[in-house]
Amino acid sequence: MRNEATKRFWETADAQERLLRACREGRVAEARRALRDGGDPNLDDPRGSPLSWAAVQESASILRLVLKKGGDLKRGGEEAEAKILWNAARFGRGEALRILLEAGADPNAGSGGTVSAGVAAAITGNIGMVRDLLEFGWDPRRADRSGMTAREAARRREKGEVERLLGVEEERRSLEDAAREAPGAKARDRGL
Repeated sequence: MRNEATKRFWETADAQERLLRACREGRVAEARRALRDGGDPNLDDPRGSPLSWAAVQESASILRLVLKKGGDLKRGGEEAEAKILWNAARFGRGEALRILLEAGADPNAGSGGTVSAGVAAAITGNIGMVRDLLEFGWDPRRADRSGMTAREAARRREKGEVERLLGVEEERRSLEDAAREAPGAKARDRGL
């Protein structure tokens, strides 16, 4: 009975409903058909966008497809972008996180105002995701809306390797900031 209902859904639902369900269930072929039939990769739906669902799937194929067909990370604003990144990090989807960063996602989205992918990566202890975020310009010193930095999150969850990496990175960035702000730094930068 359930298989019949599922089959009927894929045959009768509109392209938008099929796209959301395909992204939610990781069904690449169904997502492709729904997009071909007019499904909007940027649908703003209370249940989540195609991009947000695609970012949490084990296979990154569906995420690549939605991005290729026009999925826009910036469409819903910084909070929506941050949530997509956070979901990828929270579910340990390192490949998806990297794809999103390569597609232009801001690694600092959510720092200070909403959820942060950096804090989620630190909580999971995924050193690869932390390194990817750093490579794409993430500033680990920035706190998320809870006031917690990624290093604090790593410390609380006893993720020692991540905590050490973030400590080194925070120190390096603080030294760079201090050198830029030192008297004469602006004159040196201008070649005077």
